[in-house]
Amino acid sequence: MRPLRVLMSAYACEPRKGSEPGLGWNWALQMARWHDMTVITRRNNRKAIEAEVNGESAKIRFVYVDPPRWLSFWKRGQRGIYLYYLLWQIFAYREAAALCRHSDFDILHHVTFGNVWMPSFLPLLKGAFIFGPVGGCERVPVALRSTFSLRGRLIERVRDGLLIWTRFLDPWVRFTMSRADLVIARTRITQDALRHMCSGKCEVMLETGISQELLDELGSEGSGKGREPVVLMVGRFLHWKGMNLGIEAFLRLSARFPNARLLILGVGPEEQRLKARAELGNGCIEFLGQRPREEALELMRSSSALLVPSMKDGGTWVIYEAMACELPVVCVDYAGPAELVADGCGIKIPVATPEEVVAGLAAGLERLLDDPAVGRQVAARAKAYLAERYLWESLGEQMNRYYTRVIGERGVEGSV
Repeated sequence: MRPLRVLMSAYACEPRKGSEPGLGWNWALQMARWHDMTVITRRNNRKAIEAEVNGESAKIRFVYVDPPRWLSFWKRGQRGIYLYYLLWQIFAYREAAALCRHSDFDILHHVTFGNVWMPSFLPLLKGAFIFGPVGGCERVPVALRSTFSLRGRLIERVRDGLLIWTRFLDPWVRFTMSRADLVIARTRITQDALRHMCSGKCEVMLETGISQELLDELGSEGSGKGREPVVLMVGRFLHWKGMNLGIEAFLRLSARFPNARLLILGVGPEEQRLKARAELGNGCIEFLGQRPREEALELMRSSSALLVPSMKDGGTWVIYEAMACELPVVCVDYAGPAELVADGCGIKIPVATPEEVVAGLAAGLERLLDDPAVGRQVAARAKAYLAERYLWESLGEQMNRYYTRVIGERGVEGSV
């Protein structure tokens, strides 16, 4: 069986990075294990990619595209990034069409940005089209919105309206879904939301993996657990991250464990609101801002639990790191964390009222601090599960099975 000819669209694609840039790079690298890969990405990724290209990555042809410089004013940090991304897709499509005139591609695969709100123009071209992994249909449960500021509640209302537009009215999204041979959703929530557009051709797979090298690195011996219990929260201070619920849960916990500390890493617009509530902790809650990666990992190795009260995350990289560091996780049983933290590999709290979620998070932390052996058992199972299910090599094999299935359904000869 011959290797397939694959054209991959990866706006974000950069080696040795997390988040979307790491996704684009790793999916390209994985699929190059079997297939002839051509990857369209941005020019600003070129220097990092060409410094890294070796071995398997040398088998990938990278094509660099950007809109004219005069259009770059749309992109200033996060402001305007999605409009700029849509503009980039127009120019990427033009380049893809030119490539298709000189080579027949078996598969056209859109990987980044992995957002269902943003359509792809690749299905306009000839070839089997795979969209994803994509997310974006996760929404904060209505029962938990009463804890938000007025601004947070308004943002969620607007987002609900946009999601309705995306799912039922946006013609480009509907075109993308209808032309896809396979849509890969990050979570079951997104899968359920897309069923009416995908006609049974939607699978679930988290978009993020971890390398064996990084798993070994994160699992290397750290400073060990401290004598005083330490709970860690990590993330941007956004209303839907639920850090206010995490603080409330810790305040309940501190009544039983007065020597416990809550360390919070991150920055964001909710910072002052969170700090005002944390003052009730009488100094047992510390805001550490942003810290270098090595320092954050050392905190993971020396803490007692990672608290993840997020209400709509997709893949959550901090949970991968915690599982690799054998730090037990307490999270809300919803969206990405619910997919990643399997039963017995962490403590998951059902979605309910804010009071019930706070009580559940506090009880989960209390269980771990009451009996450290429970935490060690949970953490060991979580690391083994991570190694079994979420190594990049395993995800690559799963994606290759999807490639083979799609090509088989089209009746094209390809690799197995």
